[in-house]
Amino acid sequence: MPVCLDQRQIPGLSRLYADYLYQFDRVARFYGAAASPLAPGTLASAAQQVSYAPSLRARVTEALAAGNRAWGAGPATEELLARLRRPETVVIVTGQQVGLFGGPLLTVYKALTAVLTAERLRADGVSAVPVFWLASQDHDFAEINQAWVLGAGGDSQCVALPQPPAPPQSPVGRIVLGPEVGAALEAFAQATGAAAEAVAPLAGAYQPGETLASAFARLLAQWFAPWGLIVLDPLDPALAAAAAPVVEQAVERHDELTAALQQRSRELRESGYHAQVHTDGAALLFLETDGQRQPLRFGSGGAQAGAQRFSVSQLATLARTEPHRFSPGALLRPLVQDYLLPSAAQVTGPAETAYLAQSSALYAVLGRFQPLRLPRLSATLLDARARRLLDKYQLTVPDVWGLDTQGDAPAALAAHLARQTVPEGLAATLASQREAAVEGFTAIGSQVAGLDPSLVDFVRTAGDKVRHQFDQVEAKLARGLARRQEDLARQARHLVGQLYPQRQLQERIWNSAAASLRLGPLWPALLHDQLQSACPDHQFLDI
Repeated sequence: MPVCLDQRQIPGLSRLYADYLYQFDRVARFYGAAASPLAPGTLASAAQQVSYAPSLRARVTEALAAGNRAWGAGPATEELLARLRRPETVVIVTGQQVGLFGGPLLTVYKALTAVLTAERLRADGVSAVPVFWLASQDHDFAEINQAWVLGAGGDSQCVALPQPPAPPQSPVGRIVLGPEVGAALEAFAQATGAAAEAVAPLAGAYQPGETLASAFARLLAQWFAPWGLIVLDPLDPALAAAAAPVVEQAVERHDELTAALQQRSRELRESGYHAQVHTDGAALLFLETDGQRQPLRFGSGGAQAGAQRFSVSQLATLARTEPHRFSPGALLRPLVQDYLLPSAAQVTGPAETAYLAQSSALYAVLGRFQPLRLPRLSATLLDARARRLLDKYQLTVPDVWGLDTQGDAPAALAAHLARQTVPEGLAATLASQREAAVEGFTAIGSQVAGLDPSLVDFVRTAGDKVRHQFDQVEAKLARGLARRQEDLARQARHLVGQLYPQRQLQERIWNSAAASLRLGPLWPALLHDQLQSACPDHQFLDI
């Protein structure tokens, strides 16, 4: 079984997310919930409160069926689509940007959390299916065009797609892959050391002519075929048309929604939390003009997108007649999602959970049911070598996370390991001499205090300087040993590459497809079978 670690030990974890996981009563008012989403019975209770129009169910399911078949969905997905057509079925939804080659490993953890949660509900007699929402409407290509791979030496290597010949701020899901994807696949295979046959499934999804969204969807369909994960692309014109009523509401009630967001942001800050999205200047809606996704900036009597101005009535008409041109910003997206789907719960990471504390104010304005927000699985995969090194040097993963975040993490760890290789006698001598010096200056300070109190601070400073010199000797000795002991440097690079690549959690850096190559044919069944879906902690899994 995996080892679990309280996520409050993760560097940089926000207070809001920490309280969401472990002290939910402190933040419950920001999520429209009375009990923790992980409390027994809470999920089943949320499923019972879902209300969904039969006509919308039929319309959305038909669009989802067409899309998933185009992406190569298998029998398990067809079975869940048939289940979704039933009036009692609810959805566990999650989503992520359409990152190159499956994006970071956390993408898979999100999908797995949705799959496992739906399975748990079905085991309790509640009809539920998992849905993965592609964030294909986003326009920041630089956020999704790279895949980070752990090289043989423990260093992170980046495989990236060049900027496409598309208009600036184009929705990334519309970007069509060209011949350059072949070069990226070759670079990926070289970086991972994978044989051509191992990369073949990835190449089957990422082909010239596919979009970034369709390639991503095909890859998810392959990986999650055993569990029937349903994939949703909001760029689908049929789904955009189905979402038109909520977009129209957002246009007509923009001022109310903005005021509610600003009030909620103030409440969060006054409670000692952060507002994930700065509401001043944040766009609730975007409008595509000339192939570019432009933020709608509302002002007196209307709004502007790029160089074009619209009245509120013109925008409301556009929402009905050309709904495919609209897309929600981060704060409105959950409402569009939960209008399109019979959502009982959404699986989210730390940043999403934070901005949903703001978005919940919008649900109140529009009188909408707010689903549960379930924390996604969080995990680190440990290979045998990393586990062996941790045991050998009596290190914990938080020890590695706690390295100097401003410097060279592998060098800092190598120096730490080198300290443990200092000859026992020398280490004892340094320790005893340091202790003697500290005691000596303490004694001098006590005697000087009775003679001339003005000299006490001078003596204390002198003692600190001597103690610092001992520390410097020990540190320089450790660094010298580290430089001479390449084995330690290699071990440090491996540990940092595994546990803290680029001073980030592994799940945020490691590419999903690269991880699949490491796990081989067990992917992702190993994760499905061994990770604990209802655990709020960070988990460690031996691979």
